[in-house]
Amino acid sequence: MNESWTKNVTRKGITYTLRFHYGRASSGAYKWKKVTAKTKAEARRKKEEFEILTGIADKTVITRQTFLSYLLNWGETFYKNSVKEQTYVGFLNALESRIKPYFIAQLEVSNIKIDVLQRYIGELIEAGYSRDTIKKTWCYIRNCLECGAYKGELKDIKLNLIELPNESNVRKKKKTVLPFSEGDVRKIEKESMALVGNKRKYYYGDIIIFLINTGLRIGEALALTWNDIDFKNGYIYVNKSSEVTQDKSKSAIKRTKEVVGSVKTAASVRRVVINKTASTILKSVFVRNAGYNGGMDRVILSSRFTIPSRRNISRCLGEITKNAGTDLKTSSLHVLRHTYATMFLRKGVPVAFISKQLGHAQETTTRNIYISYLDEAFDNDRKFFENF
Repeated sequence: MNESWTKNVTRKGITYTLRFHYGRASSGAYKWKKVTAKTKAEARRKKEEFEILTGIADKTVITRQTFLSYLLNWGETFYKNSVKEQTYVGFLNALESRIKPYFIAQLEVSNIKIDVLQRYIGELIEAGYSRDTIKKTWCYIRNCLECGAYKGELKDIKLNLIELPNESNVRKKKKTVLPFSEGDVRKIEKESMALVGNKRKYYYGDIIIFLINTGLRIGEALALTWNDIDFKNGYIYVNKSSEVTQDKSKSAIKRTKEVVGSVKTAASVRRVVINKTASTILKSVFVRNAGYNGGMDRVILSSRFTIPSRRNISRCLGEITKNAGTDLKTSSLHVLRHTYATMFLRKGVPVAFISKQLGHAQETTTRNIYISYLDEAFDNDRKFFENF
């Protein structure tokens, strides 16, 4: 007999332990495993999950899994090690919020069909999710099912027949990120520099100006060390990024933690030219951090010489735009990256140069995002040419 049951009676109630063997050691002896649960059915499920994760389950066991369990196993086995930690946490959060509450989660994976998947997409639309969110969720599902079909565990479903919604068919529309005008940038500079370094107000004002003049993503900026700054040749070397992710370790005091890892894409590893404004900011920050001897070589630090909170930098931007009277009032740090691109495109800086500065893999990406500002620059050049 390859399994046995034990009933456990304690003060907390009754539990059941299932003991089973799952192969043989090199000596020829059986390898045994125990799982304990409140019911026999739950213990049986734990055994099946163990068999699936260790690759010893047969096809019948695999296809009896719920779809949610199958997705989790795929994520743990295939997806987890191919992405950043924060990306994988995003996958887990997507399962929790956009799979688990829906009918599809508890279906046996063998019952996943085209009409079931299309009905599920419709439920996400009804729930008010944006097209991008629905598309991202669908990518998880599609990759998982394709993997299952390739392994021979699942039937090959014609996934290309699934229809995703158009932007016009979803209630939550894609947000348009508007940049600051050049006039707004001047107001922000004036308001920020008036109280730069003040620990209680606008402490990150100079960092905001630095972001406008470099186009760095906030994660890239926060990960910068002084070794990445080449004052002599006028470059910033972007090669890593700071991400905030959930800390699920038992010893965690905070719910989140910082992880410094690779940048967004291979093209994001780049040299960014330091203009005069950015150079001035960096030199002032270097002086401000001179009194710190804690061993952390980061460029951007808080007033207490710790890793700054993105929320605090964002709040600083919100306060500055409010008090400076800018036409666009926002606390979104990504607006600063868009402002960098549009500001220099309007000045006639070539798209190819801007694309490399931003770390886009292709110049067409830059053109597609900023096409309206390219048209505006073209119109200005045309007027200049006609009146020449």
